[in-house]
Amino acid sequence: MKAAILVPLAALLLGLLEAHCVTAQDSGSQRIFVAEKDGKNAKPIVEIPGMVSHGSPHWSSDGKLIAFDAIPEPRKFALNRIYVYAIGGPLKGTWRHMGTGGAARFSPDSNQIAFQVRAGNPEGLEAGIWVMRDDGSDRKRICDGLKPRWTRDGRSLVFNSNVAGGVTLEIINLDGSGRRRVVAETYASLAASDTSPDGKEVCNIAYPVGAYDGALYRAPLTGDGSAESTAIHRGRIGWSPAWAPDGRQILFWQIDDAGNRHLSVIDADGKAAPKKLANQEGTRYNSDAEWSPDGQQIAFISDRAVAAPEPGKQ
Repeated sequence: MKAAILVPLAALLLGLLEAHCVTAQDSGSQRIFVAEKDGKNAKPIVEIPGMVSHGSPHWSSDGKLIAFDAIPEPRKFALNRIYVYAIGGPLKGTWRHMGTGGAARFSPDSNQIAFQVRAGNPEGLEAGIWVMRDDGSDRKRICDGLKPRWTRDGRSLVFNSNVAGGVTLEIINLDGSGRRRVVAETYASLAASDTSPDGKEVCNIAYPVGAYDGALYRAPLTGDGSAESTAIHRGRIGWSPAWAPDGRQILFWQIDDAGNRHLSVIDADGKAAPKKLANQEGTRYNSDAEWSPDGQQIAFISDRAVAAPEPGKQ
């Protein structure tokens, strides 16, 4: 019975993932790594040929796929391309190009992917927040904005929105209705956000004054958007906070006095100082960390020079 089921399943997955063989080279470029939740046993998993940097990894709900973006030229974010890599399952070690876009996020059921498109992209798509099916089909634009994040019920998206005087967080239903502010604040610059596992709150990193001189906030997600955010940490911090699946911690990155970016976790209540993850000595760039669905691993971006295993070795 199992064999009869596995054959069509593999055939279906072949339609979703092109069988590209992945070899992450010892290049020191910014690429996708996976490690244990404390930062130990980090290893490179994928590097797309011809891309100068990779970013924004995000796991599917079953833990078998990781969506991410990559660009062929430094800081040319309009050229971002979305990829999906199979970290588990029958096609483990393969990837597929999913088209123009960045900051891709699987929906809670993994049937859809939300992403952003910037003006000047190669496909001539209108800039803003988009959604597509998990196979890359049926793309549709939802609204203007950047950095989409799903609500835990999969019915709405939280995103960065330009408003008079700066940037704020807004929420919108997938059909384009119900658009409203999430937080009362308007920031000079807003990095990204994440929703809590129980769906009741949102955390975000914003820069009230200048780049990287920021704060990690949390605020109620429900209501009319008039509630003020609470800062749980201030300092030189980066974008893309990630709420742990159990709701107890938030993962983000900090900048030290030498300008190095290091991954850290902080208790979600902000009562204790952030703790730097292990295995980051000698590296300058570690960012965009995301928890695996079971909270036991993280995917992140790093410039560390670690060679991939030779073929046939584990």
